[in-house]
Amino acid sequence: MRKSYQYFKHFTIGLLLLATNLSGHAQTPTSAQIEQFRKLPRAQQEALAKQYGIELPGEAQGQTSSPVSEPVVVVPKESQNEKPAGNVEEQFQQSANSLEIQDEKKETRVVKQILKQFGYDLFAGKPTTFAPATDIPIPTDYIMGPGDSVKIRLSGKKNVLYEQRVNRDGTLDLQDLGTISVVGLSFDDMRRLISTEYKEKAIGISSSVTLGALRSIRIFMLGAVNNPGAYTVSSLSTLTNALFVGGGISKLGSLRNIQLKRQGKLITTFDLYDLLLKGDISADRRLLPSDVIFVPTIGSTAGIKGEVHRPAIYELKQDETINDLIKMSGGLLSTAYPSVSRIERIQKNGDRIVIDADLSQVKVRNGISFDGDVIEIFSILDRVRNSIELSGHLERPGIYSWRKNIRVSDIIGSIDELLPKADLNYALIVRETAPNRETVVKSFNLGEALTNLNSDQNLKLEAHDKILIFGIETSRATLLSDTVGKLIDQERADNPPKVVTVIGNVRHPGTYPMSSNMSVSDLLKASLEAKADTDKNYAVIERTSPSKSRYEAITISLDSAKWQNYILQELDKLYVFDLTDNRAPILKELVKKLNAQADKNVSADTVSIHGSVKHPGTYPLSRSMTARQLVLAAGGLKNSAYTETAEVSRFSSNLSTQASQEIITIALDDQLNGISQFVLRAKDTLSIKQIPDWSESQFVHLKGEFVFPGRYYFKEGDTLSKIIERAGGFTKQANPKAVQFLRASLAKKENAQIELLKSKLKMDIASKSIENSAVVNSLDIDKIYELLDTRQLKGRLSIDVEKVISEPSYDIVLRDADTVIAPMRIQEVTVIGQVHSQMSHLFIPGKSMTHYIDKSGGITQSALRSQIYVVKANGEVIRKRSNLWFSKHASSRVEAGDTIVVPMNAHRVNKLQLWTSISQVIYQFGLAAAAVSSF
Repeated sequence: MRKSYQYFKHFTIGLLLLATNLSGHAQTPTSAQIEQFRKLPRAQQEALAKQYGIELPGEAQGQTSSPVSEPVVVVPKESQNEKPAGNVEEQFQQSANSLEIQDEKKETRVVKQILKQFGYDLFAGKPTTFAPATDIPIPTDYIMGPGDSVKIRLSGKKNVLYEQRVNRDGTLDLQDLGTISVVGLSFDDMRRLISTEYKEKAIGISSSVTLGALRSIRIFMLGAVNNPGAYTVSSLSTLTNALFVGGGISKLGSLRNIQLKRQGKLITTFDLYDLLLKGDISADRRLLPSDVIFVPTIGSTAGIKGEVHRPAIYELKQDETINDLIKMSGGLLSTAYPSVSRIERIQKNGDRIVIDADLSQVKVRNGISFDGDVIEIFSILDRVRNSIELSGHLERPGIYSWRKNIRVSDIIGSIDELLPKADLNYALIVRETAPNRETVVKSFNLGEALTNLNSDQNLKLEAHDKILIFGIETSRATLLSDTVGKLIDQERADNPPKVVTVIGNVRHPGTYPMSSNMSVSDLLKASLEAKADTDKNYAVIERTSPSKSRYEAITISLDSAKWQNYILQELDKLYVFDLTDNRAPILKELVKKLNAQADKNVSADTVSIHGSVKHPGTYPLSRSMTARQLVLAAGGLKNSAYTETAEVSRFSSNLSTQASQEIITIALDDQLNGISQFVLRAKDTLSIKQIPDWSESQFVHLKGEFVFPGRYYFKEGDTLSKIIERAGGFTKQANPKAVQFLRASLAKKENAQIELLKSKLKMDIASKSIENSAVVNSLDIDKIYELLDTRQLKGRLSIDVEKVISEPSYDIVLRDADTVIAPMRIQEVTVIGQVHSQMSHLFIPGKSMTHYIDKSGGITQSALRSQIYVVKANGEVIRKRSNLWFSKHASSRVEAGDTIVVPMNAHRVNKLQLWTSISQVIYQFGLAAAAVSSF
């Protein structure tokens, strides 16, 4: 098998080399070689084929055909590797790229087209339909030759049907008559000869002659074909049939000068364009044995693109004209504008030139097309002349006819023609102005234009105007994107784009076209006004210098008529804020720009405010900005603000060697009331003080067995004993010893420590596993992690309520949101951990810890006897030996509500003190399972 593999490896390589050599012959492997290859397993055949890039035929294709059956059609390759220098398509693509310079002023539509050589796609795929058929009538001029089978039916004295094959010497054996010569005769001549022979030599017998199986003939295909060589084809094959058998013509070959040679003489020249463009096969000759089909290299070529039916690269014959080339391409499209055409031509000196041509003139179209020409025919204007375009939120958008003195109401007849919830207060007319066709925008009140025809809002329209109608609830960005894009594209050094932007608390924030004399009010109207919760006392306009190198902030009030009518400039940005949200995210980019433009000589134009204001932070500094304006920028004062005085921290420097910090006290009431105005400077910081002894409303939750549970408000310094007294004390069912005190700040701290413990525990496990080669049970570790993950600590503070009430030194000063829980009195003691049966037992006064452990079946072998501890009902932990880890306790007796915990000896598991670590956590935070259940 290895020997066979090596043989076919070299055999396959040889086939590949022959297939890629255009000047060689397509030799067919011998039948013995093919048979040896077929004996290999299918998987090995496929592996060999894949290794050397050969596509194996399917099962049907692999079957052996009979000598005179239909010839196998060779499937041509999808692409032929050709030298870059000879690639016609690449040369024309270079020419096409040189013509892709966009002229913004041209009205014609330029569509980038990649030109391909015409006609060569005919040979792609599997052209089995071009193989000669065997079930068609035999042409009377068919030339007989050795191997043809002749069927003869005799009737009369003798009725018989027999079949004879033409011998190698061209003779045919006839029953009862002997041998006759038929070589070189046409089928019709042979039929007459046989009929005559029987009529003259066999009295009373007539004959009927037809052909049976036809012979195969051997022909040659040479030149620029994909697979040159010798081929065996049907004797009915024509020149085109043979081209398909050979895989077609390569892109280096000519489609218009295909030569059929016979015995050294040129029989015919076939132009494949006659077949492709006209369906004419009159020149498609039938082949004879030893015929040679020769395809010379391609001749002159020219490309045509643009507004034609079939843009491509075409091969030219001598003296063919531009008009001929247009006809080859299928003619002009209805959208073609031949008066505006362009020809790229290569001159004899090698220079490439471009010629503007009017191909509507017959004289120009009859001009000779030269090798390498690229003709581009442009389209008619995309714009519809004397039209008005209507777009947006209306029933019938589209193109409408324009006439002189037409107005908005003439295009939109009434409000009924709009879709529901159309914006009647804001609409746009987009217009192109002469001579540069720059875009300008006019805004108008649509409702006024449609209801009051004499209104100045019912604007007169010009040809090619575009009217944009907006909906109240639909986004405006999509409808405006094209117009805004055009305005931005018109930007020049001395002409900034006429766009403005609104950011923040409006219905439709975004960038809008700037109409003539557009004011702050107009921009708000365009964005469908500010929302109801807008801060009307403070807004900011960001102004950009024409060079875009400097930025300035202008502080305005949306409640002021002065600022409502303030005229905007190009690239202005309006920042609008709501009353409650933080303003820093909206102002972040503007503050960043102001800080970035600061240098050694100029401070950043920002100021800061801190203290008792609603939105403390850093704000843009506008010209002559006062302390009152900064307070308004911060959303105003809080209730806790101290209004008599405030402090301004000011940094001063001589910009070279000295700097100082100055604290300025101002009368805040006077500033807010307008009595005086303190003007801020760059980098000033305004600090608003809080009223002395001010505190917000603070409360504590009392839950459980209090006489009057609920939420209790307290003043600064109040203690737990006072709140319990205000709640009427405990009920008779309460268990004061089990009272729980929870504090949020403690919960936050304890949960943070749990996270640190988890990280440390993971590192300890990894370290011990490496050092001691310990095999740690992954399920046990997962349970530990799960336990830690699910424990959200509540921030419990262990207290003795009886001492809190009776002894002032044990009393607790309250903090906001503290929670006190008084549970009901319970009568059981719970045992958990390493005992045989974890359960609760009825409390019996005077019984010891050992009594309850024994009631649970005693401790197991894995128990750590020396570390047994009790979790008291109030959360305290009492160990059996109180002088080690845990705090001392006056009495070690077991009481109702207690939980006895028997921990695991971690050394019995894997020498890692995992469970010991967990026990430490439960001790530190009072989180034993039974203690949690007692909450």
